[in-house]
Amino acid sequence: MRNEIQNTLQFVLSVAAGGALIFALALGHIV
Repeated sequence: MRNEIQNTLQFVLSVAAGGALIFALALGHIV
């Protein structure tokens, strides 16, 4: 069960990192 939580946490972190990267790229294009 702990492994499942760790996988979920890693998934959330990767999605957040991807979102931040896309946001930074979009911001760079706007500026």
